[in-house]
Amino acid sequence: MGLFSATMPPEILEITKKFMRDPATILVKNEELTLDGIKQYYIPIDKEEWKFLTLVELYKNLEI
Repeated sequence: MGLFSATMPPEILEITKKFMRDPATILVKNEELTLDGIKQYYIPIDKEEWKFLTLVELYKNLEI
């Protein structure tokens, strides 16, 4: 499971503890945040088993 957000309120971080086991967390200080490089995507997926392969293909095509 992946949970990605440019903004993550503390309340949501608490909720994630209930359904994620040992998550990797990357937090950035507010003064270090910029809009440079932030992109949002919505990709409708018809079948659950296609999600991971779709994510892999998306990352193959991104320049980070």
